[in-house]
Amino acid sequence: MRRNLLILITILLICVTFSLATLAENSIDQTYQVSNEDLSFEYRNNAKGKTAEEIIKEVVSYFDRIKDFKGALVSKVFLEKKEVTYQTNLMKNQQRSLTDNSYTFGKVQGTEEGRLLNALPWIYLPPDYSLLQNGLLLSGQRDYLEPLANLEDLYKLKLLGEAKLHNRSIYLLELSNVFSKQVLWIDKEKMLINRIEIFNGANQLVATINYNGYRELVEDVWLPNLIVVEDNNGKKLLEINYQNWVVNSGLNNSDFSIGFAYQARQEIDKLKKIIDKNHKDTESRYKLAKLYYQVLETDKAINTLLDAIKIKKKIKYYKKLAEIYREQGKYKESIDMVNEALILDYQNSELHFMLGELNLQLQQISKARNSLERAVSLEPTNEQYLERLFWTYRRSSFTETMLRNAQNTLNKLIKLNPNKPEYQIYSGNLYLESKKYNKAAHRYQKAIQVAPKDIWGYIKLAECYEAIGKHRLAEELYKVTIRIDKSWLNYEKIADFYYRWQDYKKAIQNYNIALKLKSEQFALKVKLGKSYWEVGKKDKALEIWGRILETKSLKLNDYIKLGSLFTKYNLDNLAVATYQQGIQEFSNSIDSWTKKLVAELHAKLAKLYKEQDNYELAMDEYNQALKLYQYSWVYRDLGVLKLKNGKLGEAIELWQKAKEKNAGNLEVVYNLAIAHIITEEFDKAEADIEYIKRFNPDQKLSSLVNKASRVINELQRIKAEENNSEVYGQKYKIQGDQLRQKGKLKSAVEMYQMALEKNSYYGDAYFNLGLIQSVMQNYQEVKNIINNFDNDYFQQNKADILKEMKALCEGVN
Repeated sequence: MRRNLLILITILLICVTFSLATLAENSIDQTYQVSNEDLSFEYRNNAKGKTAEEIIKEVVSYFDRIKDFKGALVSKVFLEKKEVTYQTNLMKNQQRSLTDNSYTFGKVQGTEEGRLLNALPWIYLPPDYSLLQNGLLLSGQRDYLEPLANLEDLYKLKLLGEAKLHNRSIYLLELSNVFSKQVLWIDKEKMLINRIEIFNGANQLVATINYNGYRELVEDVWLPNLIVVEDNNGKKLLEINYQNWVVNSGLNNSDFSIGFAYQARQEIDKLKKIIDKNHKDTESRYKLAKLYYQVLETDKAINTLLDAIKIKKKIKYYKKLAEIYREQGKYKESIDMVNEALILDYQNSELHFMLGELNLQLQQISKARNSLERAVSLEPTNEQYLERLFWTYRRSSFTETMLRNAQNTLNKLIKLNPNKPEYQIYSGNLYLESKKYNKAAHRYQKAIQVAPKDIWGYIKLAECYEAIGKHRLAEELYKVTIRIDKSWLNYEKIADFYYRWQDYKKAIQNYNIALKLKSEQFALKVKLGKSYWEVGKKDKALEIWGRILETKSLKLNDYIKLGSLFTKYNLDNLAVATYQQGIQEFSNSIDSWTKKLVAELHAKLAKLYKEQDNYELAMDEYNQALKLYQYSWVYRDLGVLKLKNGKLGEAIELWQKAKEKNAGNLEVVYNLAIAHIITEEFDKAEADIEYIKRFNPDQKLSSLVNKASRVINELQRIKAEENNSEVYGQKYKIQGDQLRQKGKLKSAVEMYQMALEKNSYYGDAYFNLGLIQSVMQNYQEVKNIINNFDNDYFQQNKADILKEMKALCEGVN
């Protein structure tokens, strides 16, 4: 009671302080800079620090909320010359279950596809593996009841890290034993499996299982629309389509006694007789289609509705067809049906909303937005329509117009439901993003008043005050969150606040408390070490970071973050050791995502070796990286090292690959332009320069390419004026030119030096040597050559060109 009273008093004080602050701040300059971190739209307590075992338990427990379900699985097997389709009807509650499939899988037995599918360890089949697998041809999977519930008996679990899939954050979990390895891609927010990659004992990819089109059937219960199994070449082997699913409808014993069809079959027979007597009875056809759909005969339902539409066009016929097509994942066909219905009644808000939802499924954001705007204009008080429209605005480009539209939509939602704190906070976030701090603070305060025990509002209000320099108020708000909930996340939040404002002692104090509550949290240990470093206790920081490296639960991302941290603090040897440890630990993980991150570890290690002038080791690490994943920037960096080593031909090949991987990488195209100047391929160099200009380069690059154009013109003039009469050392100079044009710069240097030994006044050989030394970044040698030409009145133009060429080569990176 006393604690609640204290919180209430604090809230009242904040509200009073806010009112005073608002009056004083009306003239505040609206140009404060806010970091991206401050603009986050959500504050979640469950987003950090989970172990692999905790994540799996959440995935399993997710389906505890499903008390009963009924639906069909339509599975399609793709054989070499034909497709085989099966349908299974299923229903289950907490007491009993029922399946209806009167077929065998004889058509698939003995086929290569069937053997591969049966060799898969298991296929995740929500919401009930033990029941659903009976409706599939997976005879090799019968040993498991609920494989996810007993993974520790089957596999070693490892959390690889976090990544992005379709712009959503996901966890990567590895399950491995001596026979196989799997990588699960799990949606971080909803805790649903989106993909499974399966590898054999030889670490070769065997199959990929994708879970597509998750749909919310009832509140917070999502099931996939389609499961697709592909082999290692991307060939589709199996599709599993969830059709006509209903969950938590209260199935009882009478439902099971009726089963899937008996009563409906009787009604179907009656309707068929009615239609036989009157072929133009479209209402009976509509009822018949709904019954076909109920007993999971989807094709008959579709054909019956199409027949009804041929006789008489009605909105409900099109709408039902659209629903069935959407259930099958045929979104374009569903959109066609909705558009046909809109021809009959363009003022139907439900149809416009449905069209918006379908376009969102296809990522057609602009079309979805237009449809949802129309739905809202027709039914302006529909909260569901307004909410969907708001999030569609947020998914659109972050233009001033879209932000304004999103805010206007939230204002309407707040008016409809002023006691929903989420609307107030979303609105505050938009104002914060627009640097309208008074309005943002007002919205966050409203959220606190509506939900005084929800810390989200306090966090956002604290961030707002922090943005305008009111640190005391922000600090008090962070303290309130701890009084409400003494979680490690809230201690971390206030410690982060103290760190940002360089109060490192208080930061250390709160990070330590957070670590007592969450001892294995990686980010907390890193931040605690940084705080000790800032107060001069470097040994303590190194001790903490060293203990991190001794833990066995580090993810790949952790090694990358740690290595980057050590590099920032000039702890290069520790960074090298960190990258090497990560490579060693994950080198046997061969899923595509892990390969990509291990490649990044190799590349970061290469950069460190490069900075230490250990070019051979750097090139070796870059090559190791490219074996795993072909990053455009790795091709670029390796090309620069090859250039420094005099292997211009190899550098050109690498930069061309970099351009193929990322056509917008203008740095690479610039490198190619300089290389083509050195090899005297002036047409290619000019084409590279024109390519860069098409992309409107920044001022620095624009200046460099203009200078490169001038150098090309001067070099072409010098080449035209070159003395071709026989002189001492000419044959070596010619050989040097040939080697330079092939990109063999070291050998070319040897030839030019031999030419100069024969004839120390051989200006052309000396000039070409200067060009090569420029591009190999031997700038002291270039300066010496420039000085020699500067002292010769007749050669000063060559000195000027070499100066420009040196400046151009300094831009190669």
